Amino acid sequence: MITPTAPSGQPLSRNRYIELIEQLYYKVDVDDSRLPGWTSAAEILLYRQTGNRQYLDRTHELLKIILEDYQQIGVVQPGLRLTGFKIPYRIVLIARLCLKEELLDDGDIALLHQFFTDLLSEAEYERGSMNRAFGYLAAIHPVLAWIHDHPKRDQLLEIERLVLGDLTTHFEADEDSYGYGALTMVNMIAWLKESLLEHLYEHPKMRQCFENILDMWSGIGRASIYGDWRPTEPAWGWYLCAMEKAASVYEDGRFKRAARLIFENYERTLVAQPDWFHHHDLYGLALAFESADDAIEETSPNSVSKLIYRNNGNPERAMLRAGWDPGDLVGMISLASGNEHGHTDPLAINGLIGDGVILEDNGRNGVEPYYHNLLHVADNPDDFPIPRAKVPAGQWQTLRISFQSQRNYGRFRPEASFPFDYTHQVCNDIPREFGYDPTSEWVFLLGMKVYGDGYDFDLRSVTLVGDQSERQICDFEHQEWIGLTDAIDTPDTGKAGRFHITRTESDNPAKEASDWSTTVYIGVKLPGSLSIAHDGFHSVDVDYRFTGNTPTDTIQLLCIGEENGYPRKWMFNELPHYPVQIRSFQDNPDHTHGIFDYSEKTLSGRMINRNREVYFTKHFEHDFLLVSDTVQVADGEAYTAAPLWHVMNPVDLGGGWFEITYEGRALIWLLPKDDTVVEVQPWERLDRFGVDTYNTHLLYRGKHCHGTQWERFETLIVPLGRGEVPEAVLNSVALTSSDTDRVLTISDYRHVLPAT
Repeated sequence: MITPTAPSGQPLSRNRYIELIEQLYYKVDVDDSRLPGWTSAAEILLYRQTGNRQYLDRTHELLKIILEDYQQIGVVQPGLRLTGFKIPYRIVLIARLCLKEELLDDGDIALLHQFFTDLLSEAEYERGSMNRAFGYLAAIHPVLAWIHDHPKRDQLLEIERLVLGDLTTHFEADEDSYGYGALTMVNMIAWLKESLLEHLYEHPKMRQCFENILDMWSGIGRASIYGDWRPTEPAWGWYLCAMEKAASVYEDGRFKRAARLIFENYERTLVAQPDWFHHHDLYGLALAFESADDAIEETSPNSVSKLIYRNNGNPERAMLRAGWDPGDLVGMISLASGNEHGHTDPLAINGLIGDGVILEDNGRNGVEPYYHNLLHVADNPDDFPIPRAKVPAGQWQTLRISFQSQRNYGRFRPEASFPFDYTHQVCNDIPREFGYDPTSEWVFLLGMKVYGDGYDFDLRSVTLVGDQSERQICDFEHQEWIGLTDAIDTPDTGKAGRFHITRTESDNPAKEASDWSTTVYIGVKLPGSLSIAHDGFHSVDVDYRFTGNTPTDTIQLLCIGEENGYPRKWMFNELPHYPVQIRSFQDNPDHTHGIFDYSEKTLSGRMINRNREVYFTKHFEHDFLLVSDTVQVADGEAYTAAPLWHVMNPVDLGGGWFEITYEGRALIWLLPKDDTVVEVQPWERLDRFGVDTYNTHLLYRGKHCHGTQWERFETLIVPLGRGEVPEAVLNSVALTSSDTDRVLTISDYRHVLPAT
């Protein structure tokens, strides 16, 4: 059994890491054969610390298995077992130890060299400042030190140069998601060390990345799990590595204290949930040990509620914080538009933490089809509360895409600039047919996901829009469109392009065996160059329709050119990308008040304006979060609306209020509203997508609405103390309004709410 090794408050020494690593190692016992190397970093560390040869023998045995598989199958294997992302550097660590201990004969070394030659030529790689890219780059210099005549040496160094350019332009990871953000930092730490680039930590924007991660955590050592991640793999080990590295390079005790809080929460969780761990925890813990400096003394973070911005200036999240003491309430609100969190939920409450986690979203398996702790509006009552992701068939639609929005998920170069045929195409690989000079030419691209027998995509127009003028850039009679099936006549608008989207055969068997969907690109190289800034265009309108078996997954839209060759990228089911507007955000000693606006269109093209106001208290006997949502649908037609709350273990006690129990307990009261219906529904009755959602139930107060007037919904969330009866708390709540103010009373405390 895992037991805490020291009472709370004792310094987190490197010895405590070793003790936990050893306990977890024997609990995990066997490496993950599909993703080799997760436990090897721990074996290498334990061998160095203890001298016990069993760790060395297991590492050597795994390397022999890897090389035997390579001899029999080659490096490109079904299921991405060796060439999958993040793997090359882990195998480097294994090989480095075996070479140092002289366990390999001349034949083994020759085979190992050939293996790494093929591995770096075939391993999956992802553009930009991503976890996959950094994990790949970390292996380059160790391999080139062993293999001086590597046939792809120049190309490998060019890839590093390009990704380094991305990192030093933006100084942050492109992907913002709980676990993948941490893995990006872990892989970046390994890469910068191996490539002698650790001076980059000195840049203020790099430090800001670590500061933004620090601000995610609560005083109990937990952060909300959000976005494209699996909640049952909390990634504590990876975050410990990031915190320890920041503490060491910046000599900053705030990160050291955060590391201890995370570590001790990890220990407590392993006692309560003994199976809640993953092989990658050992990897992160081992690298955390390597990064740790016991000479750094803890200091307490002094963070308050604040707005978190990415280094590109876009708002990322609002952090609501009562303090850093254990049990102090912390909340997180997404401000990122356009799938920056792995799902499409601007204004979502990604989490709420008190004595334990109260709210989290559904994680990786539910990122696309669902909305998370957010006001949801559906065109059709049948699409409520679970929205249909399928694009309507046979219906012309126009999407307006703002050039001010840019999805922070990888930066792109055409595939021709990279020499390798990767194991499967990740979404940023642009086919060689689109050869172009990104500094002087533009390409309009659509990446269509193919499922089943395919479908037809009709494109009627693509128009650049400015305040003073518009420019049509789509011509199917004179332009050479890649992927065009036919030019068709449409009433009143002339020619449209028809593209039949169907599967194509790959010359790489591993790609065909992959369970990933095929992506087919269509598009055109535009005549001449364009300049958004100088020509005054702020948006692009795309007029299109689908016919046939329309897709249910995302469709990528890319406009390429300018901006140092980087494209703009959007996803159809996230469009249009209107940025979140921060109307006000005020932090006071006793509360935080924020008002945020967001506009969007439904899949059928209806404009929705919505507003979320939050009132968050600090240091009262009953702190609370009051969420007020208002919505307006501009066309006046019928719609269904309600804030959706994804929760664990709700107890329905009637009257529109619930006790919810997860790591912490809370009262959720869906405030009374005329003509609404309160629902609590288990996921197994709702889930027509077949995913394994994390939260068990969905709570909402829904209303069928008409007209263009604003509709308002309110939810009160009050964390409960141990043994506290939720009904007694609710009975102490009163909400009164007058001509001059609005007052929420809980027990003996009167909270005068801001005027709205």
